[in-house]
Amino acid sequence: MDAVKDLQGNVKTLKQYEFIYEDIVAIIFSKVSHMLTKLAIPFSVHELKEECDAEDDSWRYTLIKIKVEVKEDFNRISDEIISYAYSDIDPNDATGVLLVLETV
Repeated sequence: MDAVKDLQGNVKTLKQYEFIYEDIVAIIFSKVSHMLTKLAIPFSVHELKEECDAEDDSWRYTLIKIKVEVKEDFNRISDEIISYAYSDIDPNDATGVLLVLETV
């Protein structure tokens, strides 16, 4: 978990980790951190790991869980950030990365 704390806003640090969809992970993480910084929303990376599907062990994906400090309109802001993060990403590639935003 200590390594995750070092990731906030640093896409270069992501490159030291090996993920199945590492290019897609880097793009999504970069877009999320850019948008959150632009909106001046404090955030921290809570989890960054690979997981297996509960029903199909052969299907793996990368989970990015980010905690944000948003008190009002969390659902609207979350939807906007997630839409932006996945924009311009092929839907087939997008299924390999699960982005989760949570309030602190």
